[in-house]
Amino acid sequence: MVPANVAGADLKLVASTSNVLPFVIFAKQKNDPPIPKGAKIGISTFGSETDIAISLLLPKLGMKREDIEITQVGGTAQRLAALIAGRLDLAPLLEPSISQARARGFHPVVDLSTSGDAWVFDSVVITKTWADANRDTLLRFLRGYIEEIGRAHV
Repeated sequence: MVPANVAGADLKLVASTSNVLPFVIFAKQKNDPPIPKGAKIGISTFGSETDIAISLLLPKLGMKREDIEITQVGGTAQRLAALIAGRLDLAPLLEPSISQARARGFHPVVDLSTSGDAWVFDSVVITKTWADANRDTLLRFLRGYIEEIGRAHV
């Protein structure tokens, strides 16, 4: 959204249900260190949230991107399939792939949702022009959105 607005867009983020990166990074096997040098890690695409997640994690482990092999694999289901097939050593996953990886005995390396990195993972984005012209509709939507989020987390 920020690059789009810098380029002249009229976007406004009005809500988000997550302020963390909800990825859990799984490995085929338990490693020491958790991410060994030369490990092959699957992401969706370069510049994606999985790519950013890896970039935030590596310095915390005393590593650089050059220490690992990052490969573009696709969405969370594709990353899990590549992990199962042995084409990856590690992969950041979302549900339901997190539960599937646990059930298959893969090893969670790090839960990024507990890493302390603030991140808007999903959001509702609208144009500022629409928001200004439809304030009452926006407020009704947001009240309903917040109510449903509360129900989902009970």
